Amino acid sequence: MNFLNKIQLIKKIIKKEQEIKGNEFIYTLGGFSLVYTDTQENEILISSNEHVDIIRYLVAKGFITIIGETPLLPSTKKIGIKVLPPRRPIISLKNLQLIAEKLGNYYKGNEIVTLLKNIGVREDFINYPYTEWRIFYDIFEELAVSNDTNDINLLFKIIIEATKISDKLRNEIDLYLGSDNLCLVLNDKGVYEIKEYPLYNEEIEEIAKEIEKNKNKIKGIEEQADLKESLTQDKNFGGAQKERQSLLEVSDKDAKPYTKVIDGKGYLKFYKEGEKILIGGKNTRPFRLLQCLCEPYFGVQKTIDAVFEAIRLPKDKNDSSLTEYSPQRKTRMLTLIEDAKKELQKGGKMKKIKFKYNPTKTIMWLELEE
Repeated sequence: MNFLNKIQLIKKIIKKEQEIKGNEFIYTLGGFSLVYTDTQENEILISSNEHVDIIRYLVAKGFITIIGETPLLPSTKKIGIKVLPPRRPIISLKNLQLIAEKLGNYYKGNEIVTLLKNIGVREDFINYPYTEWRIFYDIFEELAVSNDTNDINLLFKIIIEATKISDKLRNEIDLYLGSDNLCLVLNDKGVYEIKEYPLYNEEIEEIAKEIEKNKNKIKGIEEQADLKESLTQDKNFGGAQKERQSLLEVSDKDAKPYTKVIDGKGYLKFYKEGEKILIGGKNTRPFRLLQCLCEPYFGVQKTIDAVFEAIRLPKDKNDSSLTEYSPQRKTRMLTLIEDAKKELQKGGKMKKIKFKYNPTKTIMWLELEE
């Protein structure tokens, strides 16, 4: 039993006592032993000193707090504690398990140990030898519920470093992160980070609330526009119309293009109130290219491999130049991406949207022309 397992055991004991005694109670310290019935031998699971160290750890991580004046020392027998409200895992435990299982398929046990040590994970948190995915998951579970931001950063760092082994793996993990409103994105330095979906910034949220608050007024204005001249002469109409226009102009200015699927067809919208621009079938390369570069938000930077995976069609499995070890793979992927891009650019319906690459053409994103 490593130190992490011992922490988890003490957590369970505290939670059981909490169920009986409430959030605040006197907690008994001391060692824990396992007695074998056949030999009557004792195996020390947690020593008194370790127990104190674990309580200190739980205090530091925001799981409990000490109440009363009794100092927390190795000789202390009882201590007053208060169990603090649990933190909601930054990534759901179910998704952490799925991520751990995926990573476990790509690494052997000794490789996981080396990876985790190099990243900076405490050696006494690494349970080895053990099932590969469980090595990851036990650590993920502990870090995800910590109130220490350093632990959350460490959790993200493990996932980022572990997914460097394969673009396919990174894309699969990104899907799981998406369920928790997170995504893997490239920063300005070309390094992956885990970020929250920036779908709506505070300004856009405020604008949306303002429009929602005035929607009845706006609807009334639109209906009045179709009435006879006698009604359109209402003095308030002009002012209200300007107010509506002002709201929508602000909304249009800050909004970003996004894609939408309706009845099997893919559309582009530049803003919520704007025109639906038909791109094509939802499974066509052009629409899937646009959809890929607009999700989770417009302007996200994605690797060429990730972009191609998004537009890949069943027939591509028969293309020998797209096999994993083909020297023509990158060139062929770029050709298919460029073909889809040209289809999108036909007719000038996307003239405000620019497709961008980094100098080595390994990363792609969209920009909106001012």
